[in-house]
Amino acid sequence: MKVNAGWLRQQVTSHHKLIVGLLLLAILLQCVLSMRVKTVTFDEPRHVLAGYSYLKKGDFSLNWENPPLINVIAAAPLLFLQPKIPAHFQEKYAFMHEFLYGSNDNADQIIFWARIPIVLLSLLLGFFVFKWTSELYGTKAGLFSLLIYAFSPNILAHSRLATTDLGLSCFMFLACYRLWKFGSHPSARNLLLAGLTLGLTLTSKFTAVFLLPVYLGFPFVQLFLKERTEERPTGNGSQVHHPADLLKRGSKLMMYSILIMSMGLLAIGAAYPFSLRTPGREYVEGLQWSLGHSERGHDAFLWGQISQKGWWYYHLVALAIKTPIALQIMLLLAIYASLSHSMKKTNFYQDFFIVLPPILLLTAVSAGSVKIGLRHVLPIFPFIFVFIGRLLEPVPKRRLFPIAALCLTVWYLLSSIIIYPHYLAYFNEYVGGPANGYKYLVDSNLDWGQDLKGLKTYLESRNIGKVKLAYFGIADPQYCGISYEPISDQDLLDLKEGRFTRDVFAISATFLQGLYLPDRDRYQWFKNRPPTAQIGYSIFVYQVDCRKERMAEGAQGPVFSPPTIQHPLPATLGNQIQFLGYDLDPVSIKPGQTLHLALYWQALAEMDESYTVFTHLLDKENRIWGQKDNVPVEGTLPTCCWTKDEIITDEYEILLQPDAPPGQYVIEIGMYQLETGQRLEVRDGPEREGNRILLSTVEVSDQPLD
Repeated sequence: MKVNAGWLRQQVTSHHKLIVGLLLLAILLQCVLSMRVKTVTFDEPRHVLAGYSYLKKGDFSLNWENPPLINVIAAAPLLFLQPKIPAHFQEKYAFMHEFLYGSNDNADQIIFWARIPIVLLSLLLGFFVFKWTSELYGTKAGLFSLLIYAFSPNILAHSRLATTDLGLSCFMFLACYRLWKFGSHPSARNLLLAGLTLGLTLTSKFTAVFLLPVYLGFPFVQLFLKERTEERPTGNGSQVHHPADLLKRGSKLMMYSILIMSMGLLAIGAAYPFSLRTPGREYVEGLQWSLGHSERGHDAFLWGQISQKGWWYYHLVALAIKTPIALQIMLLLAIYASLSHSMKKTNFYQDFFIVLPPILLLTAVSAGSVKIGLRHVLPIFPFIFVFIGRLLEPVPKRRLFPIAALCLTVWYLLSSIIIYPHYLAYFNEYVGGPANGYKYLVDSNLDWGQDLKGLKTYLESRNIGKVKLAYFGIADPQYCGISYEPISDQDLLDLKEGRFTRDVFAISATFLQGLYLPDRDRYQWFKNRPPTAQIGYSIFVYQVDCRKERMAEGAQGPVFSPPTIQHPLPATLGNQIQFLGYDLDPVSIKPGQTLHLALYWQALAEMDESYTVFTHLLDKENRIWGQKDNVPVEGTLPTCCWTKDEIITDEYEILLQPDAPPGQYVIEIGMYQLETGQRLEVRDGPEREGNRILLSTVEVSDQPLD
């Protein structure tokens, strides 16, 4: 069946409003559905609580290092929920934790509704991506750019978080659009909107100040690129510059630019209506702190290295490996199309507003020393989406570009669909996809504490009751229903020295790479092993199988050959353990001396339980005068690590108390569960007594040890 291309184009154009609505709906659904399965991220409580405190009390002290606008927008729905603000201020992160999990019991609800305004800002941004692209290159190009926006993993990742990055992206893009709009169609309305959107941008995030050169350059671009066609022609048909006219028009344009920037600066004062200080003082102090932070630096991770000052190429690498390859190819094609001979009439005036802002932002963040996430250059993506829209611009002799764009779009959409709902962890094929992302970038590029809910689901699906956890985030694991204990120094020492268990460990990728830890190699033992699972690509689960570890190369494996036993004494404990006998030396001791005892066990089957061995030296009244209880082989070989049919030599040194009375003593042994104290029943054997095995007697003399 042959499809009429002209008819198809006509249908797309005539139904563009419906298509725009469907694409915006796709953004909404992807954001809402994915954010419901994600835990609160590291920075969200700070932004939400700061905004809510500002709305309720006029106090923005919790987050003065950011302007208030996006925080206030995110916190607005909380006015209906009315959560309680903790009465007493604590350390910042403790205060945020108390707000979510102490003073209130609906943390998920608070964060969900705080994320909704950011989703709405993303929809607004998506609409204007379509609008600006359509005005530049046509409706089909606008729909194409919106489609790319709607399925951008990086845009979707931050569209569902109550942080400032998407908000800045939205208002920065709107500001550039309204400035272009004013330059193209000067009017009082467009002038007012240009000033208003600049104000919204400046009060979103301090990074916005790097946009001001665009406004300073606006008069010159307007004069020499936009209005050059208005210059008076000479008699021979050429055009000539008239200095008086240039000066007059230039002065007028500079006045407009100053007026727009003045409105933006006025918005800064309006953003702090509760302040009793000089208008804009808080903004200036916050900006100074932000610039100082950029100079001081922040611990960052890149490709196995950690640095406080970062690397100038950090964000370039992040863009290269976290941007879909299909989009990178589209961008290259769009650049080629813009510079090629067939596009010699390219409107450089338009490109000034699309190309310069991303370059300024990328240059500014690359020059600074804070390198903690691709999110700091997130605002460049909407400009890229507009720029690549020219691939569908109806230009003769360029019919292959739309076909290439279509093929690349299929690849692009597949990349986005496959990563759902783990958008934050997206990495492209250059590095092997998201499973390998932790080798190159962590923190907000991959692991921002968002996957505790996924860990809970994983543990439940495998009936894992308790996990040993090293979590990078602010969420409360217990609130998420996770039974856990922190990974201790002793746990790591046991693993390093070969005292294996069958515990389940869960480690955030950021900590796995040693970022923000005093000991950068703290989890080196795990880094050298493949994880059992990756939860959302950000939490690494290791189910330590001590049987496999014992079989590993270089490890001392199980012994199956029966040794020579001094006192054979077969007995069965439970259904899984065979006691073979023991060695005893000496058989006569004095108080204060040590008794050497070797027990021989055999595993009848593999078991999941870890039992503790008890060895007691009893007098005739069954009083204990010497005792040693521990996991077999001095704690290094728990029963849950035994292999079927292997034989275990388990040695003990039992110290007889110095005040032990003389007489005949008997040794009792057995096993029990440490958690309950319940002993294993001894099912057979000549010296069994219910839940214990009696060994030979020991003579204790009446002469104490000197």
